Amino acid sequence: MNTVFKAWIYENTEHFGGYTGEIEGVNINTNIEDLKDTPVEFYANTKAELLQSMICFLKSQGKTGILRVVK
Repeated sequence: MNTVFKAWIYENTEHFGGYTGEIEGVNINTNIEDLKDTPVEFYANTKAELLQSMICFLKSQGKTGILRVVK
């Protein structure tokens, strides 16, 4: 059975353009209590670059499955 990772993608139109994304359930690994449950954020100029960096990150963590994009 495959694992499904939900990726939330936001278009940044106001300040600097590009895209921001986060993956549900992928949080910052830290011992700082205030940041412990904060999602890892990804930034890119295009949606394709953003998705590619998210996929590379998941693979680097040894995760496999399906990346589902949610707007």
